[in-house]
Amino acid sequence: MDAESELKLLQRCRRGDEEAFAAIVKQYWPLVRSIALSNTAGATAGRTDVADDLAQEAFCRVYAHLGSLHDLGRFRVWLWGITRNVCIDWMRKSGRYATMLDSAATPQRAADDPALTAEHVERTQLVRQAVNQLPEKYRMVVHLRYLQGMDYKGISQMLGLSISGVSSRLSEAHELLRGKLRPLL
Repeated sequence: MDAESELKLLQRCRRGDEEAFAAIVKQYWPLVRSIALSNTAGATAGRTDVADDLAQEAFCRVYAHLGSLHDLGRFRVWLWGITRNVCIDWMRKSGRYATMLDSAATPQRAADDPALTAEHVERTQLVRQAVNQLPEKYRMVVHLRYLQGMDYKGISQMLGLSISGVSSRLSEAHELLRGKLRPLL
C-alpha cells in the first residue's frame, strides 16, 4: 500500500469507517504481531496466542486513540510505539517483565552440565540485553531477522524499507552489537 492510499484509509478510519480500519488491520497485522512476538519471546516461550491477544489489544488502542494522532504520516511509528507499550504493560501486569531476559532455551548438551548451562544463560542474557539496548530502528530488524526468521524482502515490505535499507540497518546493528558484546568474544 502506498503512502497516499494509507493516508486516505486513515482519514476514513477517523470518520468511523470500519471497513477502512479493517484494511489497516489487515495491512499491519503481521507487523504488530511480529512486534508482540519479539517483545515477549523470552517471557512466553514463543506462545503465539499471547502475541495475537497483544496485537488485538494494540489495534483496540489504535482505534480508540487514532483521533489523537496529529500527523497521519507517522502512523507506522505511532503504531509501533503503541504495540510496544501494550507488550510492556502485559509483561508488568503478568510479572514477567523482570524474568523476560532471564529465560533462555538451554542447549541440550548444556542441560547435563551445570557450568555450561550457567554460561549459556549468562551469554544469552548479555545478548538479549545488548539487543534491547539498540535504538528501535535497529532492534526491530534484528528481531524480525533473527527471532522471526524473516528474509530481507519480508522485512522490507513490513517496515516500508528498501532491501538495501534492511541490509544497511542489519549491518549497522551488527557493528553496534559487536561493540557491546566484545567482552564475550
